[in-house]
Amino acid sequence: MIEQDGIIALTKMQQSPEFSSFSDWHTAFITFVGIYVQKHPNQSSALMKYMLAIQNLATSAGDAHALNYDRAFRQLRARHPARVPWDRLHPEFKLDCNKGSTCLYAHKCQRCRGAHARISCI
Repeated sequence: MIEQDGIIALTKMQQSPEFSSFSDWHTAFITFVGIYVQKHPNQSSALMKYMLAIQNLATSAGDAHALNYDRAFRQLRARHPARVPWDRLHPEFKLDCNKGSTCLYAHKCQRCRGAHARISCI
């Protein structure tokens, strides 16, 4: 938002904000939900389920894992909104597993076991 000579103009951000903590993401997501459900009221339950899933992931695997999952999910949902509902988890997303520990995820397609996401399976 830009204000000049008493006139307020909205401008499109060049890049989506990056969150460094689950707390920052959570605050922004609550704002998003408040706006989104005005147009899609039937999605409120699915959005709350998604928020809880991200919160659980942040608690169990850390903020970076949760934020990486959210980023991958939203990118996929932007391309295929009807095929990627808010309330269905996608464990095939590759999370940031380079923390010196063994990753809990196989990173394989759930349908054919290939090295791609299930939604990309042909």
